[in-house]
Amino acid sequence: MITLAPPAGEARKRIFSAVFPQSIHASSQPTPEATPGTQFTAPGQAFGGHDDAAPGSFDVPPTDPVAQQIRWERAWHAATSFLRVPNALAPFPGIQDARTLEREWIEYHPLSSPEGITELLHLDITRVGQKDSLANHALVEWYMNEVRRHFVEFGTQRLQSVLYQDPRRGTIQDGIQILQGLQAIYVFPFLQYVLPAYRDTYPSGDVVSRLQTQFEKDLKITFANFIPQAEFKTLLDEFLRTKVTVVLGLGGGKNEHGGHDEAPESEDQPMVDVGLEDFHAPISSTGGGDAEIQEARSNVLHIFKSLEILGLGAGRSQRVFAEVMNDAMSRYVTETFADQWQAPSKVIVSLRDWVQNHFARLVVEVLHCIRHAQQTNYPREKRSVRDREVVTLEQMGRWCDMSVGRLGRLRITQLFDIVVEWDASRGAVEDLKTYLGSPTTRSHLVHSFTAVLSQRLLHPGASTAEILQMYISLIRVFTLLDPKGVLIERVARPVRRYLRERDDTVKVIVNGLLSKAARGNDTNSSELSDLAVELNRASDRAAQTDDDQELNWDDMNWTPDPIDAGPDYKRSQNADVIGSVMSLFDSKEVLIREFQQVIGERLLRKSFNLEQEVRVLELLKLRFGEGSLQASEVMLRDVEVSGALDRTIREKQGLVSKESHPPGRIQADPTQPTLDTQIHAKILSRLFWPQLHEEGFTLPSKILQMQQRYEQGFEAVKPSRKLTWLNLLGQVTVELELDDRRIVEEVTTWQASVIYAFQDLPASESGPGSRTVDELVMQLSMDEHLVRSALRFWASKRALREVSQDAFRVLESLDDTDAELHGVAPAGTGSHGEEMQLTKSAEEVAAAKMKGYLPFIVGMLTNGGPMPLQQIATMLKFAVAGGFPFSDDELRDYLRMMVQDGPLDFVNGRYKIRS
Repeated sequence: MITLAPPAGEARKRIFSAVFPQSIHASSQPTPEATPGTQFTAPGQAFGGHDDAAPGSFDVPPTDPVAQQIRWERAWHAATSFLRVPNALAPFPGIQDARTLEREWIEYHPLSSPEGITELLHLDITRVGQKDSLANHALVEWYMNEVRRHFVEFGTQRLQSVLYQDPRRGTIQDGIQILQGLQAIYVFPFLQYVLPAYRDTYPSGDVVSRLQTQFEKDLKITFANFIPQAEFKTLLDEFLRTKVTVVLGLGGGKNEHGGHDEAPESEDQPMVDVGLEDFHAPISSTGGGDAEIQEARSNVLHIFKSLEILGLGAGRSQRVFAEVMNDAMSRYVTETFADQWQAPSKVIVSLRDWVQNHFARLVVEVLHCIRHAQQTNYPREKRSVRDREVVTLEQMGRWCDMSVGRLGRLRITQLFDIVVEWDASRGAVEDLKTYLGSPTTRSHLVHSFTAVLSQRLLHPGASTAEILQMYISLIRVFTLLDPKGVLIERVARPVRRYLRERDDTVKVIVNGLLSKAARGNDTNSSELSDLAVELNRASDRAAQTDDDQELNWDDMNWTPDPIDAGPDYKRSQNADVIGSVMSLFDSKEVLIREFQQVIGERLLRKSFNLEQEVRVLELLKLRFGEGSLQASEVMLRDVEVSGALDRTIREKQGLVSKESHPPGRIQADPTQPTLDTQIHAKILSRLFWPQLHEEGFTLPSKILQMQQRYEQGFEAVKPSRKLTWLNLLGQVTVELELDDRRIVEEVTTWQASVIYAFQDLPASESGPGSRTVDELVMQLSMDEHLVRSALRFWASKRALREVSQDAFRVLESLDDTDAELHGVAPAGTGSHGEEMQLTKSAEEVAAAKMKGYLPFIVGMLTNGGPMPLQQIATMLKFAVAGGFPFSDDELRDYLRMMVQDGPLDFVNGRYKIRS
């Protein structure tokens, strides 16, 4: 046993007392400040003088108050001297033993005796009688003040030194051990000397019991008020987080049975009010972490039992425990269920099981320790129902609701990724649907998700196809979340507004409708094939669904409108994906016009099976009406009819060779070229097609002769009509025979004309002849841009080589370097070189038609200042004779072109003259 040596002053006093013994009344200790006030002595009488009574005698004449007061003061001084807590007495291992404490206490009080306590209490009875008054308990009050003094001056310093000034940082166990030692030091003299004296003096047990209860209460209050709060809270928090992580299976995802949490087979499990005895699940002995879990659980319970005995188990300690358990629940939800998106979802069932059988069990055990620290062995049958029911059904339900709320908030943070991964994330959507039961949670979802959309999707770095794909998935997810469509209407507003501002939105949508439906994971984000899938689904649903959805009495999945829906709310008729996408635009004419533009491009590029285009056209006619898509129907019929007409003309004019293509084939097969030159034509109805490029150039003479023969055949079949050739839009299968290779490519007519111009050139000393860009422009009467594009294309195919700036010659044979690069196209060069749009865009058509109105617009903006679109359109209707014949959409397209390449600027929704 290790004890602290008494101070040097105390040692000298002991030596002096051994040589010159002194009585207790001659002690040098001063009377404490808590001594009760005394009466004035009689004149001539010395204060504290001796009387005739022997020391320690209780037979003091009641008629001699001065002598009685002197004897009381001496007894008070003797009692307080013995009960004074030595400053040097500090807690050490083993100090809680009664014999050890008694030996230490006597050693630190060699000149004092506990007899003064009994004498003092007898004198109190003599002075005030047997009645229970404050004067009778002054000694207990003084001792409590002495305990406070010692703890504030020395106890807190000892705590600080052990916890933060030692070479290693202390733990909560070290702090509790120090407090337990101090508690033993303070309680020992009270129980060993003070209470027995009171018990002998006051036969009634009520006085002693009340004094003991009050002393224990005051001691706990002293500990609670004067310990270093911040340090103690930090240590308790660190300890609990470490142990709770082990007990609840955090981090590794294991529960106390050594395995991962799994959902029970049935969700219908009754819940009852639970106490400590209700958790009797056996602990498996096979799991490797069982011993560690049990040890961590025991440590937590022991700490709270100790804290409760010290008076620290309630208040701050419970708040720390609540914070730790709160964070543990959030951590468990995040670590365990963050990536569990499979359907059908068992996450909610598994989470509720964990709360009821793991989370609640630890809470019940800790609360039991806090409430019943001194009654752990009290039989269950002798305890009241309130003592046993530490957790009620209502509290358990709130914890389960809290855990579901944490899961719901987690799913909201993941909602963007959930939408991207649809429908592999259907299970996560089911979890989120359980959470969305109140207007508050629905509002939180809308505000949180719209902020994420603006940050991660609605920016220039995302392509229009990606945004539309996200919008389609968004509709699918929120249709499952909220079948009534209130949430999707609010969430999709910024997406719809942003898509309207994109110039290529309509074109991407139309290309998606005309694309082939992808199967499995074979998706093409650039074509947005999901639109084709949804268009087919929408037609199937429309055929099976009653027109009046609100009055469909056979719908067993009907649900009432959400609580946050307005009184006049009615779901839009365009609630499906296709309807939502098409409703992006104020007028269906925008989509119809773009559909005609895109389908015209596709029909002119090359011949193919038109089954997909015909099906899409028929489905769109169901939505827009037959009259709106009449032009597109004529375009499809032109391509179908021109095949038969082409075969008839070629047969009559002798344009069919022995290797002619089988019936129904319009274009030559590029993989099986023939030596004979053949010509095929697509005969179009001029009035129903979009405006086409009519720029011409000089074709090879052989092709011109064949065109003349074809015209004669057409006039013979259609006497009242005449052909106009659009040479720029044709397709040619070219076969090049070179010295060491053969090149076969399917190209445009202008690319074929450029390479044909290199045929039969005179040879020079350096090899085959060459052509310059200027010579080709003059010879072919072709735009320089097209000539350069064709030369770059054939150079990428290693058919031509640039021998000098703007001069090219045929590459008849490949050297080693050329052979390595043969077939490798330079970056940015496709199979057809630079793709040229065959039909004119809406902007180009508008620019051509509105070119004469630009002076009016410039004059209005110069004189009137910046104007919005509607004001410009209104003024043009009055300023132009005969009225302004174009719609607001056409005017907007034209003004957009003038902003990009013309004299206008667009600022804050207004057009102005560029400065």
